[in-house]
Amino acid sequence: CVEPLINVESLAIGGGVAALRAAGRYTATRSVYEDLHVTSKVLGVGATSTVQLANWHGGAPCALKSVQKTVKSENLKREVEVYLALEHPCIARLQVVYESVERVHLVMEHLEGGDALSRLQRLTRFGESATAGVLRQCLHAVAYMHGHGVVHRDLKLQNLVYQSAGGHEVKVVDFGFACFWDGRTPMTKACGTPVYVAPEVYDRRYTEKADMWSVGVMAFMLATGKEPLPASNSTSRQKLAEGSPWRRPAFRDLSADAKNFLKRLIVLDARVRPSAAEALQHGWLTSTEPDESLLTVVGAKRLRLFAALKPPKRDMAARAAWTLPASTEVQQCFLSLCDAHGCVTRASFVHRLTDLGMDQADVSALFEELDEDCMGEIFYSQFVAGFTRGSSWFPSPSRSLGQSIRRVFGVVASAFGHLRSKTWQASDRFTSSERFDKPGVRCGETCVSESSRFSRHSFSKPVKFASSICHMLPCK
Repeated sequence: CVEPLINVESLAIGGGVAALRAAGRYTATRSVYEDLHVTSKVLGVGATSTVQLANWHGGAPCALKSVQKTVKSENLKREVEVYLALEHPCIARLQVVYESVERVHLVMEHLEGGDALSRLQRLTRFGESATAGVLRQCLHAVAYMHGHGVVHRDLKLQNLVYQSAGGHEVKVVDFGFACFWDGRTPMTKACGTPVYVAPEVYDRRYTEKADMWSVGVMAFMLATGKEPLPASNSTSRQKLAEGSPWRRPAFRDLSADAKNFLKRLIVLDARVRPSAAEALQHGWLTSTEPDESLLTVVGAKRLRLFAALKPPKRDMAARAAWTLPASTEVQQCFLSLCDAHGCVTRASFVHRLTDLGMDQADVSALFEELDEDCMGEIFYSQFVAGFTRGSSWFPSPSRSLGQSIRRVFGVVASAFGHLRSKTWQASDRFTSSERFDKPGVRCGETCVSESSRFSRHSFSKPVKFASSICHMLPCK
């Protein structure tokens, strides 16, 4: 018997509901082919992995990334554990993880629009409004990650992917270099992609502000159509000191707010760069932000109906929502209720909805209903489930509903038995032998070990409904 790479026990340590949700989307006892039909269409190929188009047996499309276990399996373990911990509309959803003896299969949200670099190459440059729209979404994701102790470390236009070919919604992808960070000890792992890598990463002593440099580079490229600095670290430092990026005609054509935004991010001293939360409040981004007031009120009413469901059915719906497509309206509603760190907390939820005229006591009561696990946060999957009323799990039971729920809880049931009241700790261990100075590829020269604690939560509610869920599922 081969020991699984992803340890559900370690994921569930401390039993916080975040760990419970992550463990509920992982299985080492169920085959991916029981739940998916894998097509022959290849979406991408890497050194140790392939990404193929697949379909859930219920019909919904997804992207299946199959990664071969190698001597670098610790890297894969870290990537999966970080990715499982994330749940945000501006991050491509990791729906389920299947592990076999030889491979780990990541079932992800299928994004059809191509990456931001490909779109930029077609358009030559974005307008300021379009650039600001992309950056808002990216910064919402980054603020959420940083607020949850995660640093991406490879932000680039290739890792911003559009949800649809003609749409404007983008999501952050690829967590191969992402890590948990304690917010205190500087990171030392040299990683990222040349052109986007912050100068301090080359010095092997950096913080989450390295991500903000990368955001600045992406912003400059979208707004001007040009890279701000060369890939070479020494040359880019010299060019920046000379003010080379700010003398380009395309930069001079930008508005004063846009220029100020770029100059605040592309700066050598990481300490003076704004955080993602601060960058979201910059006048250049707020001046073009759409008004989602009506949508927010409608969303709150949907959530009230969702909260009225009995707990077992509500939890089933929220978990099934991981594999349901999310509309633009769901994403916009969630973001309109977020705080500065990309989370829907009690304070942001109550403040936003009372500002729109809703009764504070009613809003507080609604939050209490949705925050049944006392995490102080409403999760994105709850929004997806709430907005899906009338389409999949709200109607009377049907065969397609049964298949959908069975599919999700075939995975969940295998994980529930492992969950106990412990403390969850995630460790970041990464090794790379790829050259740091090779243009156009990820980089990293040395092996380092970084460990950090992710947010801890006590989970006192026993998992009572695991067995009852199985009885609720219709027989095949």
